[in-house]
Amino acid sequence: METTIYFFILATIAVVAGLYTIMCRHPLSATLSLVVTLIALAGLYALLSAHFLFIIQILVYAGAIMALVVFVIMLLNVQESDLPPEKNFKRTVVFTLIFLSPLFALIEQTIYYSFKERTFEIPIASSSASLDHRPF
Repeated sequence: METTIYFFILATIAVVAGLYTIMCRHPLSATLSLVVTLIALAGLYALLSAHFLFIIQILVYAGAIMALVVFVIMLLNVQESDLPPEKNFKRTVVFTLIFLSPLFALIEQTIYYSFKERTFEIPIASSSASLDHRPF
């Protein structure tokens, strides 16, 4: 039940951010919206227990490739007067954090349950002779 709720929330975030990427006129805002879309897709990979794809999606696509896209946008040197004004930037940041909060909760639960199942035991030697038989 909980996984289904996370799925619908992350899918909604991915669709809304993807639509905003297409409809936004400001190239930097569109790029940041694409980052939100890629992070939501990474959350969907985490729900599918595809941990490798989750990490690759975050590192490669949301990290490296988006940094290159932002670099190209900055290299084009688009003047501020050429772009339409952005409205309600603070509201956009707040909504982005609200939309990404399920992903943060999912990451937190994944970390919590991965360490909950493991028990860490520290071997205590009764004498120095018992330490000789253990490989390093």
